[in-house]
Formats: sequence, C-alpha cells, structure tokens
Amino acid sequence: SQVYFLFKMSAYLLPLLGGFLADRYFGKYWTIVGFSLPYVLGHFVLGIQTPTALFIAMVLLACGSGVIKPNISTLMGMTYDQKRPRQEGLRTAAFLWFYFSINVGSLISLYALPEIRDYFAHAKNEQPLVTASTVALLASPEGQGPLLASSLLMPKRPVYGPLPSAYRMAFQFPAWLMVAALLAFAAGKRYYAVEVIEHKRKTPEERRQQWEVLTSLFGVFILMVFFWFAYEQNDSLWTFFARDHMNRVVDLGFVRKEFAPDGFQFINAGLIILLVPFFGWMWRRVDPHGRRFPPATKIFMGFLFTVAAFGLMALAGFAATGAEKVSAWWLIFGFTLVTLGEIFVYGTGLELAYAAAPANMKSFITACFLLTIAGGDFLNIWIGPWYENKMRPGPFFAMTAGVVLAASVAFYFVGRRLTRVTYARRAEASPS
Repeated sequence: SQVYFLFKMSAYLLPLLGGFLADRYFGKYWTIVGFSLPYVLGHFVLGIQTPTALFIAMVLLACGSGVIKPNISTLMGMTYDQKRPRQEGLRTAAFLWFYFSINVGSLISLYALPEIRDYFAHAKNEQPLVTASTVALLASPEGQGPLLASSLLMPKRPVYGPLPSAYRMAFQFPAWLMVAALLAFAAGKRYYAVEVIEHKRKTPEERRQQWEVLTSLFGVFILMVFFWFAYEQNDSLWTFFARDHMNRVVDLGFVRKEFAPDGFQFINAGLIILLVPFFGWMWRRVDPHGRRFPPATKIFMGFLFTVAAFGLMALAGFAATGAEKVSAWWLIFGFTLVTLGEIFVYGTGLELAYAAAPANMKSFITACFLLTIAGGDFLNIWIGPWYENKMRPGPFFAMTAGVVLAASVAFYFVGRRLTRVTYARRAEASPS
C-alpha cells in the first residue's frame, strides 16, 4: 500500500511544476498538449507485460498526468471568463460538468476491470493476470482520477497470465482513445481563451492584495490535506476491509451478486454521475449568485459528510470481530457518504482555487489545491500501515474520523475568513 500511495502522491506533487510552466512560460494550452505525450506513451508502455515496463509506464503517467492536472480546469475557467464574462453561475456549472465528465470513464473502468480480471483469472485456473492494479490506466490527467487497489490483493510473487494479447488490449486501447482525445483538443485551439503571459513588476498594492488572498487560500489548503488523508483510504484500506471482514454478496431480491473486494469502487463514480447534475440544478435554483452557500460553506459540508462516512466505517469495524463478517451495505453507505464529501470538496475546490487566485497565478494556485491530495497520500504512506498492524479496523477508522472532525472545526473559522476576503475583493473589482 505504501508504493500505491507513493505513486498517487507523485501524480499530485507534479501539478506544481505544471502550474509554474503554464503561468510563466508556455501557457495552459501548450503545456497540456506537450505533456499529454508522455501520458499517452505511458499507456502504450504499460501494454508490455514486464515489471521494468510497469515502472517506466508509471513514471511517464505520473509526469504526464501531474503536469496536466492544474491546467485543464484553469483553461476552461479562463475560456468562460472571456467568452461568457460576468456569468459566474455558468462557470460554476461548467466546473461541475467537468467533474462529471472525468467520472464517466471512471465508472466504466471501476466496474468492468475487476470483472474482466476475475473472469480471466477463473478461466485460467484462477491465475490472476498482472494488471498493474490498473493504476496507470485509471490515473486520469484531468483531475481526481480514481485508482484501483487491485495490486494490493495480488500474491506477493506475481503470476503472469497466459493472455498477453488481452493484457496489451486492456491498456493500449485507452492509449488510442487518448490519442483521439488529444487530436480533438488540439484542433479546438481557436475556441479557447486567449492567453497572454506578462512579466511585469507588481505594485506594492497588488502584492498586498495577492498576499492576502494567498494566505487565506493556504489556510484552507492545509486543512484539506486532512480531508484527503481520509478520502484516499477508500480505494485501498477499504478494499482490505472488504476482503477480510465483509460478506461481499449483495442481494436485492431480484438480483444477487458477489463483488470482488475492489469491485465496490464503481459506486463512487456512479454516484458522482447521478448527483453532480442534481447539485448543479439545485445550486442554480437555491443559490444562483453563490451568496447563501459560498464555496467555503460547501467545502465545510463536504468535511462533515466525510466524518460521517468514517464514523460509519468505524462502527462496521467494531462489528466485524473475529470470524464475524459484516454486510456489504456498510461499505455501500460509506461510499455514498464519502462521495457526497468528495463532490462538495473537490468540485467546489477546483472553482474556488481558480476564482480566488490572482490572474497571473491561476494554474499555480490550482496546483496548490491538487497538492493537498499529495499531502493526504503522504500521511497515508506513514499512517496507512497502522491498519491491522497496530490498530484494528474499528479504532483506525474512528481515529481517521476524529482527525477530519478536528480539521472541520478549524475549517469553519478559516473558511469564514476566506469568504470575507473573497467578497471584499469582488466589491473592489466591481464598478461603483
């Protein structure tokens, strides 16, 4: 699990480089196009069924997706600001739909890949194909790309399946899809925002305003690390829990199915696809101008949903004692709550980072937001091994819930300050 968290941490550290290069030198468009190449190449290399190729592919994928991450959403926000000025509600909807779109492919992958893996494993005398845990396949460059923890469940000595053609197809087919997507993106350059990179000295007043915004944002970002510390356990430690302590049969009466330990993760992407359009509609009806529920309030709500998710998983952990296994519905409801938390934190956080950042630092600030995910993975590298080694599942998940609850209390006050600063900045920018 430490290697798994290290890969994810690398993918979310490199956005800092991507933001710096885009803001200072190449612009968002050319940074996306240029660093899509190693990402696509990584998928092709992943089709070579050797440990060395796997390592090279993961490096290429982390570099490509990491540098791209802060620039796609930022370029989209700039395009709406230029093409549809002073329509913040439309831009908010665009960020939600962006978040929606990156989870469509995730839903297909998260459900289909465990099924395909298990099908071939049983077809070949239960010898599992080494699929690199589908890590690289699902490391979405756009943003919060989901990652399966299938490799955590594989034997310590890998057993290479006898179907290399199926292996190549599984990983190189998405590579060709990425080639087509890259060509389509590159062809649409004239429709995107016009980027102007300026290198000029800032006035003392501009520096003061930027520093005020940055300090408010970084207080928020530091606390978000603890949200991601909890959230990032859902595709790894929750998979362990499902494997060891859960009856994975789901019986709805008219259909009965046993899921693989990592097979429940599709619930996350599926709920995002269902709920994002609903919340987009709801916010337009309830709060069209973003005054009643500012971004900091939505993020605070996301923290609370995550506390509830891990409180529920802690109860499941305490109930799973000895040979007693708990129902799969504990995990299903846990995924429901943590998905609500993700929607409120990630979907809102992307727009918050864009809207609050100074014009010449938007990619960099978006990268700082993504860096909070790397911070959560870094904590899991050290604390994750406590699961089952030093602490049973119940106390471990309860500790995680307590950490997020403490961060939620601190965020309540930090978020209020950020809201005041944001409104004051809007008032200064608006014409009298």
